[in-house]
Formats: sequence, C-alpha cells, structure tokens
Amino acid sequence: MISYADRSSILPAYAEFPLSHSQRALWFLQKMVPDGAAHNVAHAVRIRSELDMPLFRQAFQLLIQRQPSLRTTFAASQGEPVQRVHERGELFFQVENAANWPEAKLDARLEEEIYRPFDLEQGPLMRVYIFSQAPDNHLLLLMMHHILTDMWSLALIMYETSKLYAELKTGTLASLKPLRAQYTDHVQWEADMLAGE
Repeated sequence: MISYADRSSILPAYAEFPLSHSQRALWFLQKMVPDGAAHNVAHAVRIRSELDMPLFRQAFQLLIQRQPSLRTTFAASQGEPVQRVHERGELFFQVENAANWPEAKLDARLEEEIYRPFDLEQGPLMRVYIFSQAPDNHLLLLMMHHILTDMWSLALIMYETSKLYAELKTGTLASLKPLRAQYTDHVQWEADMLAGE
C-alpha cells in the first residue's frame, strides 16, 4: 500500500465563509453523530488502462487547487459553523496492490472505506483510493462528504480529473474553462434571496 497523504500540506492560511442552509443541516447532523458515515458519498470507477500513478495523483492535486470547495473544512467560530477555504489543499491518495485479492477481500476493503467517517474540521473531505488488480485494471474509489458534493459534482470531478490527467500525460492543454463562481458565491446568493421579498 502506498499512501500519499501529507498532513503538512495544508497551510494555516484560510478564509472563512458562512454555510448554506443545506450545509448547516449536514454540519449539525454530523456533529450529532461524529463517527457516523450516513453522509459519505462514494463513487467507484473501473479503469481498464495503465495508469501513471504519480501523474494521476498530480491531476487530483491540480483539481484541488482549481476547485476551492475541495480545499474546504468546517468548524465552529464564535458558536457558529463556518467553512474555511484553505489556500492549499491536502490530498489523500492511496494506492493498494489488489492483484491477488479474492473478490470478497476487495468488497471488504471497499466497505471499510465507504463507511470510514470524515472529520469535518480536520479534513481532508475527499479521499482517493486506487485498488490495482493488474497493470491495466484498476478500481478507483472516490469518497467525499455530502457537505461538499452531490452526484452531479462527482461527475464533474471525474471529468475534470480525466482532462487534467490527459494534459499531464500528453502536454496538451486540458482546455478547462475558468471557474465563473465558487460555492461561497452561491451561499451569498442564497442569503440575499432569503433576505429579500
């Protein structure tokens, strides 16, 4: 097993923002059951090609730097929950050699990680696992907390990661459009709408 998680990669610098109403509900529910995994979101993808693991890891790191939500943790500040968007994000990226595993062992490992709780305050709130069964056969398990994502966002994450990985492998620009808004913009829009008529 190779783990690339580096807890020193988060810088102390961050900006604080309020939570959306749905985030506040999820934050409250997680605080009630901090060891629970009811709000874990799992996405598994079979990759039937060879992977350059350092480049694949780098693609996820570039994605974290591109998407501020993936650099976000959640804490209480003066009694109120806030989201902290960090300047740098911590990437959890773990590779396991599953070449000789029976199907039951792989299923057990997937279940173990799917039900592993997240720490909203410490993060990271996205975990990437690669179970390599052959040089051209890998199972990618992407785990996130629902406070950060939904199924549409997961599809976007996989799309952008594949584009960034292709860019790193070929040297061709990924042509990803600049972000027009961040989730914190949505929170402000929601607050303005609810405060209006």
